[in-house]
Amino acid sequence: MKYLKTWCLVVLIGASSCGAKHEIITDSGKKYEVKGNTFYHQGKEVTDKISAEEKDHIVTKLNKKLETEAEVASQQRALKEARSRAEKVQKEARKAEKQAKALDKKLKAEAKARKNYIKAKNNLDTAQKKYNRLRKKGDLSPNEEAKWTKRLNKLSNQMKKADKALNKL
Repeated sequence: MKYLKTWCLVVLIGASSCGAKHEIITDSGKKYEVKGNTFYHQGKEVTDKISAEEKDHIVTKLNKKLETEAEVASQQRALKEARSRAEKVQKEARKAEKQAKALDKKLKAEAKARKNYIKAKNNLDTAQKKYNRLRKKGDLSPNEEAKWTKRLNKLSNQMKKADKALNKL
């Protein structure tokens, strides 16, 4: 496996160096252009004029440069993929947050409707008991009887509205 990776890297470097023109600056400060197996200095071919040792040094520097460029490109692709995954996660988190808010809003509405229903029912029951008690005692005049009937109808309507709101949710 290790040899396979090395071999692929060598083929990649060789293939890219054959078709492309690369600039290399040596340790002595000379600037060479390498195209395939041909070396140029200041626009003139110097392949035959430089030593084999210097050619090896230039090729080694070129290979290191190409390896570095390949590694940087690989890291950039990995970074782009990581960014993409992070954006997807953020998008899903926002979606989940919206769903949670909607659910919370619905639960609050249900709790409020239930509370309103209980309150309306208690008010109606209390008023009904008081009305029945006063009626049994005979303390109600015809005007008060009309007021109590009107009040009980109003409370009954409130309870019906609260019941509808509760059943609607």
